[in-house]
Amino acid sequence: MDPEVSLLLLCPLGGLSQEQVAVELSPAHDRRPLPGGDKTITAIWETRLQTQPWIFDAPKFRFHSATLVSSSPGPQLLLHLGLTSYRDFLGTNWSSSASWLRHQGATDWGDKQAYLADPLGVGATLVTADDFLVFLRRSQQVAEAPGMVDVPGGHPEPQALCSGGSPQHEDLPGELVVQELFSSVLQEICDEVNLPLHTLSQPLLLGIACNETSAGRASAEFYVHCPPAAVMPSLLLLRLFRLWPRSPSTRLLTAATGQRSAPTNYYELLGVHPDASAEEVKRAFFTKSKELHPDRDPGNPALHSRFVELNEAYRVLSREESRRNYDHQLYSASPPRSSGTTAQPKYTQETHSSSWEPPNAQYWAQFHNVRPQGPEARQQQHKHNQRVLGYCLLLMVAGMGLHYVAFRANRARIQQERQQRQQSGKGPSLPPEGPRIVPQDSSP
Repeated sequence: MDPEVSLLLLCPLGGLSQEQVAVELSPAHDRRPLPGGDKTITAIWETRLQTQPWIFDAPKFRFHSATLVSSSPGPQLLLHLGLTSYRDFLGTNWSSSASWLRHQGATDWGDKQAYLADPLGVGATLVTADDFLVFLRRSQQVAEAPGMVDVPGGHPEPQALCSGGSPQHEDLPGELVVQELFSSVLQEICDEVNLPLHTLSQPLLLGIACNETSAGRASAEFYVHCPPAAVMPSLLLLRLFRLWPRSPSTRLLTAATGQRSAPTNYYELLGVHPDASAEEVKRAFFTKSKELHPDRDPGNPALHSRFVELNEAYRVLSREESRRNYDHQLYSASPPRSSGTTAQPKYTQETHSSSWEPPNAQYWAQFHNVRPQGPEARQQQHKHNQRVLGYCLLLMVAGMGLHYVAFRANRARIQQERQQRQQSGKGPSLPPEGPRIVPQDSSP
């Protein structure tokens, strides 16, 4: 085994699903204050910002310990978590004094990780439909292991579970923390490998590994696979519907695959009013996640798609800034109504069919925004195109006519010059011959 990685916990064969994992979040599992204070962490962070100004601080879940229960009808794994931050991670696990801190933690508290931030990471063993494993090369613009080869992964975000401000332990129920832990690994794969969420299976927790290069930071390792090749055509239709939502042929093709009508926006998906509070959104999400969980009907792929959309809806509506942007785009523009139909917000049509967004979504959005909206605008655009085509045809005919006239004039000039050369080549005419004089012979 790699000496830089140690196995802290190995789950039962086959891995653990989300229902088999529970979380206990408590301040007792937070990092202990450093001996002499945390001024060294502040100094290290300020130094890092001078050399790497692109990094930013954010809250993280701190891994303390895990308890595996083999004989239990309920959850088989209990994770003991606290709260920490990326700033503390760089100031402890990645500091030059990390070895001393581990030694001092074992001496003072009987726990060598007591003084370390130890943010819990997530990693994915991503297996493709043709049995290949996916590895990535890390960016040079990261603080941890830049340029190294790694599996897709990242960190679950406590801020995804609270509406704003600094998250507190009492604001984060254990059920939602488990939900964020499992959904975050799917989101990381989506962002880093550029795969739609609908193409990924439900994660299975394989175990917890510790990275010794970062002073024993723990990472939850999951197994995720892409669906069989037989499922890919329907997934392709879902992606086509995401990329060209206004195309009638695409809508008909999607309808032919048996897709049932979905809620028109994230509020309807969660079953809450647009004016619902953050606590109401949280409770609705917790209730809906039980109803739409894929394990209720493993043979129903549509249930998995709805479950992923539910997670995306909660991720957007649980954050104050993203919810404000969503509301603004949801109600800022609506397409015109046609007979027998109900107008839906443009933003809803474009985003709800799939929660995946490509990295260059903003770039392509500028082209979607300039397209004509509504039948009248499209008719005007059609007439404009016809006029432009007519002008092009007139210019082409005029050009051909000018070319023909110039060709005839040039041909006449060439013929005239040829006749002149022929006439000048004959030379001057000779005078007529006179009487011929023959000399007489003077011999005797």
